[in-house]
Amino acid sequence: MEEQKTFGSIGKARRVRRGIVAAATVATALSSSLALAVPAGATSSLTAPGNATIVGAGSATSYDVMVKMGTLFNAAPSCDLYQPSTSASAVTPQDFTCVVASNPSQTSPAINGASVANTPANPFGDVALQEPPVGSSVGIKILSNQGAKGAAGVTSGGVAISVANTVTFARSSRNLKTTDYKGLNFVAYARDGVSWSHYTKVEDAKGKATATPSAGVTNLVKADIQGVFNSGTKTNWSQLGGSSAPVIVASAQVGSGTWDSWGGYVGSTASYKTSDPSNPVNCYDNTDSSTCQGPAVIFENETASLKVASLPNNLQSPTATVLTHFGWANATKTVTAAKKSQIVTPAACDKWIWSCTAAAAAGSNAAGWTQDFTLNSPTDTQVKADSIFFYSTGKYNYQCAQQAVGTKISTCGGLQPSKNYLYAIGNIDGVEPTQANILQGIFGSLRYLYNVYSNGSNANINASPASTLNFVGEQGFMCRSHSATDINGNTGVVYRTEISNAILAEGFYPLSAGKSTGVINNTPFDEGIGSITHPASGITTGTKYGPYTNERETGGTGFCIVTTTDGNASS
Repeated sequence: MEEQKTFGSIGKARRVRRGIVAAATVATALSSSLALAVPAGATSSLTAPGNATIVGAGSATSYDVMVKMGTLFNAAPSCDLYQPSTSASAVTPQDFTCVVASNPSQTSPAINGASVANTPANPFGDVALQEPPVGSSVGIKILSNQGAKGAAGVTSGGVAISVANTVTFARSSRNLKTTDYKGLNFVAYARDGVSWSHYTKVEDAKGKATATPSAGVTNLVKADIQGVFNSGTKTNWSQLGGSSAPVIVASAQVGSGTWDSWGGYVGSTASYKTSDPSNPVNCYDNTDSSTCQGPAVIFENETASLKVASLPNNLQSPTATVLTHFGWANATKTVTAAKKSQIVTPAACDKWIWSCTAAAAAGSNAAGWTQDFTLNSPTDTQVKADSIFFYSTGKYNYQCAQQAVGTKISTCGGLQPSKNYLYAIGNIDGVEPTQANILQGIFGSLRYLYNVYSNGSNANINASPASTLNFVGEQGFMCRSHSATDINGNTGVVYRTEISNAILAEGFYPLSAGKSTGVINNTPFDEGIGSITHPASGITTGTKYGPYTNERETGGTGFCIVTTTDGNASS
C-alpha cells in the first residue's frame, strides 16, 4: 500500500489525506470499537467515510500492475474533501465527503466539486487498494463468497474457513471457466503469454558461471512441452537438444492463474493436473514410471526457490524407499549397518535420477562387490541447473530484462543466490513471445489479464459497488474511451497514455485498436458490451457514478474486452 501513497506536488494536500485514510477505511470495525469510548449522554460523531474503498484480491501476476493502477487512480484530482476557506466560520468535514458550496455551513468562494470536466477519473476521492496475492482462482472465490454463499458458511478441503468481507473485485490472470459461478463479468485490459523457462547459467563449485545442460535450448515444439509437463515421455535434456541431464519438472501452486493457463495449454488430463503428485514426471528410477513423484511445486514466477527442499521427498536424497527399490537389502549377502545406506546394485547407477558415485573397495565389500556404489544426493545448484518451469512473459519482461551475468545479482524469479545465475524464457514452435506476436495472437500460449466483478444478476453474490465499476468496469477508469482525451490535471498527460505506460512498465501489453497489427495506440475499439446481458451500466445507472461511466460512454468502445459467466449453470 505504500506505493499508493506516492504523490506529485499538485493537489498534494487532498491526496495525502486520501492516502492516509486508506488503511483506516478498510478496518470498519474500528469505528465500532471507538464508539464505546464516547461518554454517557454524548452523541458520537464517528461515521463511515463518505468516499469508497475499492479492494481487489487474487492474482500474483497482476498484483503489481494493479497497485500502479491504484496509484494513478488515487492521485487523480477529486472533489475537495477539505474546506479551503480560511474563514473562522467555515466548517471542514472529517468524513471524506465532498465539500459543496450549497451547504450553508460551509463557506467557500471556490470549491472544486465533482464533475466530468474537473474530476473525470476519480470524482469522489475513492481509494483503490490491493490485498496480497493469493492466486486468481482464490480471488474469484473470495469475490463469489461476498453475500449469501459466504453467509451460509464456506469450506475448503472439508474445513470451515473465514472469508474477508471487504473484497469488491478479483484480479485474475486466467480466463473464465464454465465452473465459475454465474453473475461474474471478466474485464480484460492487457495481454500476456506463458512460456517454458529454465536456467542457462549457474554457479559452479569454484564460484564461476557455468552453462547448464539446457543452455543451448531456445525453442521447444508443443509436443515436446507436453512430453515434459504432462506425459513423462521427455525426461532428459538430451531429448530436447541439450546435454545429458534429468529434466526436473517444476509447477506453480494450485489456484494460480499462471498454473491454470499453462495447464490449459499443455493439456492436463482429466485424471490429474500439472501440479498433481500423480502427474507422471520426476521419476526417481528413470526406467520405471511407478516411481514418478510429480512436479516440484513452487510459487508462480519465483524460480529462486527451486532447490532441494522444493523437490518431492524421494528426490531429495536416497530415502529408505529409494534404497529398497534399488536393491541394497540383498537377501544372500550380509550388508553391515554402516554400509547398507550406501551400497546399491551397480545397475542402479543408470537408473537413479541423480546417478551415483563408484569408489573402489578394499578387496570386496560386504555385498561382495569390488566397488561401493553410492547414490548421489542433489545440490540446490544442480536442481536449478536441471529444472524446467513456466513463466509469465510479462513478468519475465519486467523482472528479467536487465539480467547481466557477472555484474550483479539477478532478481529474475526472486533474489538469485549469486551474480552467476541467468534465467531464460523459451520460444514455442519457433515463435518468440514479442509484443507483436502476443497482441496479434501468434504466440502459442496466450492469456489476458482481467479484473472480475459481480454484475448483480446472481442473488447469492453481492453486486460489486458502482465505485468499484468506476475503477475496473468496462466503462470505468481503466477502460473508458474518454481516457484517450481526458487529461490528468496533475501531469498534463491524457490518462490513456499513463494507463498504457503503467501496464507496459510491468511487462504486459495494453489493449487498443492497434492490437490486430501488434501495436499499441490511443484508439478505442468495440469492447463487446452489446453481447453482455448484465453490463456494468446495470449497477452504475442512477448513481452518482453514472455521469462518469454509462451516461458518458455510450458508444460501446473502450480499451478492454468484457465477457461473462452469465451462461454458466452454477449459482
